[in-house]
Amino acid sequence: MSRVELLQKLKAKRKEIADHEGCELFMVFSNKTLEETVKAMPATLADLALVKGWGKTKIAKYGTEMLDVLTNSKQSEVVVPISGVVFTVSEFLETANMTLSQLGTVRIQGEVSEMRHRGSVVYFTLKDTSGVEGTMKCVLWASKYEREYHYLEDGMEVVIDAWPEIYAKFGAFNVRVEKIEPVGAGALQKAFEALKKKLETKGYFSFERKRPLPYLIQSIGVITSEKGEAINDFLKNIGAFGFEITLRDVRVEGDRAEDSIVSAFREFNSARVRTDVLCLIRGGGGLENLQAFNTERVAEAVVSSRIPVLTGIGHERDVTIASLSSDADFSTPTKVADAIRRSREETLRAIEKESDVLILHMGDIVRETSRAYSILEEDMQQLPGRILERTRARVSVGAHHLEMALEKIFTAFRVLENAFINTAHKLRARMQKMEHTFSVGAQRMGEFIERRFRLGDKRVAVAEAALTPLDPISPLRRGYSIVYGKAGRVLKNTEDVTVGEHIEVRLYKGTLTSKVEHTS
Repeated sequence: MSRVELLQKLKAKRKEIADHEGCELFMVFSNKTLEETVKAMPATLADLALVKGWGKTKIAKYGTEMLDVLTNSKQSEVVVPISGVVFTVSEFLETANMTLSQLGTVRIQGEVSEMRHRGSVVYFTLKDTSGVEGTMKCVLWASKYEREYHYLEDGMEVVIDAWPEIYAKFGAFNVRVEKIEPVGAGALQKAFEALKKKLETKGYFSFERKRPLPYLIQSIGVITSEKGEAINDFLKNIGAFGFEITLRDVRVEGDRAEDSIVSAFREFNSARVRTDVLCLIRGGGGLENLQAFNTERVAEAVVSSRIPVLTGIGHERDVTIASLSSDADFSTPTKVADAIRRSREETLRAIEKESDVLILHMGDIVRETSRAYSILEEDMQQLPGRILERTRARVSVGAHHLEMALEKIFTAFRVLENAFINTAHKLRARMQKMEHTFSVGAQRMGEFIERRFRLGDKRVAVAEAALTPLDPISPLRRGYSIVYGKAGRVLKNTEDVTVGEHIEVRLYKGTLTSKVEHTS
């Protein structure tokens, strides 16, 4: 079955799926994706993941159906001997391309020459460097060149990942380049310096862009290989402070390293679980070993991360694009762990210092309160009943001040507890114990004041009983009255009035106005 026929079968399956789901064809697969699938001829779901346009969702939904089409097509193929068969030019080119597509992506090493731009494409020739004459035409999209491989120049030795094909219009063989890796320290250094200059111009390394690290680090995301020495060094030096550490296992070297690192950043930043910092770490190596950390895609992942990024890549002498782009670089995995551990230790020391100051302050408040109540008790024993009300006011003010002081203490404890709830469990227990102690003390003080008020009430009652007989109104209740003359003076003698004068008689209830008829 020709590649064209196989492509038509895949398109028919796409239409069947689109009709079933009630959506447009392009929403299932683009034509480009189907063409890439025919070229790659994947045999498993894992193979599909390597074909451009196939993501996890599409593989899960349509992978098995599309593989069935490919498998059935292979089984129905009839091998026709080429000898004796007459092809048209287009048929032969199609057959040749189908045969070449079985190779998949090939890796080829050579020297770049004859680079030229033409529209949206960059063309160059790859020359054999083994001493045998041989050249090959290469095609690279200009957008990919400008974004990732702008450092490429004639004379540079590289390894390319490419698809071999024959361009049917001119019958010319070339390879379509997907990826380029410089070869040799000189080429790698040149590529590194070119990318460094480009990203520096874009502001990736600017100090103003870098984000401050959280004051309190609790949840840590680590991006590295789970089998490398870097993670062992990190865990050995981080300390036993109850950190929540989440590891994303990635490739730190090789073809898949760049994609896996970028994917790990994407997963951490899209997760709903809180992560305070991300640590991108790796052991030492040369420029060739650290290529994955010297790419623009990894730099973009670091810069665009919403979570602050710490790096510890290689040895102290190693400098990578990722480390220059990070918010804080500590050169090695061990130093990253040391920095986080020291931050926690400094935080705990600050908490301990503040707690000691707070305890001393509370002791002063307790002593001052105790002294004030001693003075208050002594004053209450000496005060007569007539100033008891004023004493009550003073006691009320003292109780209010005590309540405010205790409220400030408890508020301070709550603020401190909320700020360091994840790091100071022992201190929190200590604070709770002290809170309980002062609560009991406050209760006892309240009970003491209540007893004093009751004692004062009794004294007032006794004073009231003693003063009641002396009240001038009291005789009126027994039938006596009080007589007032001019100007409201109390009359005690008949000589103080004259006949015809009006006088006022005060009874127990009400008053009478009388006129003096005669005196005796």
